[in-house]
Amino acid sequence: ARFLVAEVAEDHVGVLNFASAKNPGGGFLKGSQAQEESIARSSSLYLAETQSRFMNGYYDYNRHGPRGIYSHRMIYSPRVTIFKDDNGKLLSSPYHVAIVTAPAPNAGVIKNAKEARNVMTERVKHVLNVFKTNKHDTLVLGAYGCGVFKNDPLDVAIIFRQHLESKEFQHSFKRIIFAILNKEMYQIFEQVFGANDLNTIHEQIATLSLDHGVQKQSTNNNRNKQNKKKGVEKRRRNNHFNEDQNQISDNHDE
Repeated sequence: ARFLVAEVAEDHVGVLNFASAKNPGGGFLKGSQAQEESIARSSSLYLAETQSRFMNGYYDYNRHGPRGIYSHRMIYSPRVTIFKDDNGKLLSSPYHVAIVTAPAPNAGVIKNAKEARNVMTERVKHVLNVFKTNKHDTLVLGAYGCGVFKNDPLDVAIIFRQHLESKEFQHSFKRIIFAILNKEMYQIFEQVFGANDLNTIHEQIATLSLDHGVQKQSTNNNRNKQNKKKGVEKRRRNNHFNEDQNQISDNHDE
């Protein structure tokens, strides 16, 4: 978001926080490493999240709500101060962005895959609507809920694209960046947003997954060969060592 603020006014930039539904800042106080935790360590987000009205109206509400689904309630923080860079160093010039704190549905807990997709579809719509309503036209999004919450990145990418191309949002945003560290997930989002026809995207992604699977299998095979080679060399060295020991023993006997 830092380079975006350098290009546009601060109040234009909005960031989606892949939030914990139950704990402010996720697990950052315990040293956990994920998107929300990184933001919490680098900004005033945790201070914004721990206001009493949010503790009651968001966190407590989700703690007692449907397990894994959570609610469409969100925390809108219009001016969060970012004071550290990606390496954890203090910035000489802090900047501000708006952050929407919203929990993704936990597909690993929700037993019905269709229900998980439906909840995600509505959740993304609510997120985009918050940004639109508050006039943030430059967004930083990502592979929302595709980590420990196990939502299918293909489903999530398609949901985002369908919403962004809908009449409701197609003229609402000027620039959107999907910040994705995972290479495989990035490729899926790239395929979805670069596709001319979403009806064939499943076949394209299947090909991508197959190619990756072949590459991964090839890598594993090479690794196994190297391990076997190391094992043979180790046994050979052990045999030489044992022979030398036997010779030493024989000499002592003489």
